[in-house]
Amino acid sequence: MRTRIDYGIYLGVDFCQLARMENGIPVIVKSDVVKDAMPLCVHFNKKRDTIVGDAACNVIKCDNARALKTFEKFNSNSFIGFTRTLGTTVLYQSSNMGRGFTSEELLSECFKKIKSFVRDENLSSIVITVPAKFQNPQKEATVQAAHLAGFKYVELLQEPVAAAIAYGLTAKNKNCYILIFNFGCGTFNASLIKSEERILSLMDTEDDNWLGGKNIDEAIVDQIIIPYLQKNYEIDNIISDTNKKEMLKNAVKFYAEEAKKKLYYNNSHNILSDLGVLPFEDENGDEPEIDIELSQKDFAWVAKPIYQKAIGISVDLLKRNNLNGKDIQNICLVGEETFSPILRRMLKEQISENIDTSVDPITVVAKGAALFASTISLPEKLKIVNSQTIGALCGIFVNFYAENSTMGKDRFSFLLKELMCVENDTVSQDEKLNVIDIVNKEMLKWK
Repeated sequence: MRTRIDYGIYLGVDFCQLARMENGIPVIVKSDVVKDAMPLCVHFNKKRDTIVGDAACNVIKCDNARALKTFEKFNSNSFIGFTRTLGTTVLYQSSNMGRGFTSEELLSECFKKIKSFVRDENLSSIVITVPAKFQNPQKEATVQAAHLAGFKYVELLQEPVAAAIAYGLTAKNKNCYILIFNFGCGTFNASLIKSEERILSLMDTEDDNWLGGKNIDEAIVDQIIIPYLQKNYEIDNIISDTNKKEMLKNAVKFYAEEAKKKLYYNNSHNILSDLGVLPFEDENGDEPEIDIELSQKDFAWVAKPIYQKAIGISVDLLKRNNLNGKDIQNICLVGEETFSPILRRMLKEQISENIDTSVDPITVVAKGAALFASTISLPEKLKIVNSQTIGALCGIFVNFYAENSTMGKDRFSFLLKELMCVENDTVSQDEKLNVIDIVNKEMLKWK
């Protein structure tokens, strides 16, 4: 039986992760497709079913490819990026459902999905990380989405603090400054953490909500893939039409993202499209295909200007706090984009050699949230009850009856039967807690 919250969610712009404490160690809970993260993507199909996560993202990929057949816009019932509009009145219209959905409603569907990954216990309390500069309306909307998903108790934690906790900075660093460099898929954040007597505090933070890995994906599309297609195929009529060009870019963006990730670990990558993936013909009747050999030099050409923006924000953050790279004990990396050797080299050259790579930057925030959650006691009514707990109480109740014959046999038999009925893990926590409460009160009555 857990007595602490023990579960944490990293809420990003494009994906979320769930971590929990197991034997004192934060562990990522795998998704339904055995991944560390789940895309924040929701699709409503014609049967009015709600599809969430990777399956919904696959629908978007298919839709983007299908759009190239006619180059005509159609009503989409797939939604991403809704965390950017939390706390606003924006509605996402679904023709299949016949109504609009708030950001909170869409996010709640994602929270429901990620909850379902936990199959061995009931999950009703959670710590959720939020960006350092989230305003009150955004925080309230996040909590509302969690409540809609069935969470009964919610704590919010700032992302940079979660990252610092996961890096173990409270134990390693007594008095120092740490720079949290969070380069995500869709946003960038630099945060200055002060550790004083092993107590962490967020001194200052700066971010760019539209700077991230997606900018690199778009740069690869604009500067490498589209020019390749223009050189090898007659597509001037598509390029000159803003809407058609955007549809083409959306269809090939997947290849850019894949190439970027491959180049974090390899010297080169071949961007090769499958036959029929670009289902249209150019002006000569040829069906375009992509076959591009991308080197680290090519990647550096498109990525460096984007990385430089993030480093510039970090340097400015230090300057306004009268600090420089020499004053920073560690740069702690957050986000998959920070695996880039080009970015790491630029950080060392321009800020500090002291880059901490001891923790996986992809899972660090979720694990920090779980570690923080392990310090928070569950409210008494929300303590998770499993079959072992019920079984133990049955034994206590039987022994209690043997020593208290004044309790009527019929009453004892009835309550014991009730306890045994709720021992099944399919029974809700509320039912279990209700029966436990009745039995405890009965034992107090006859003591």
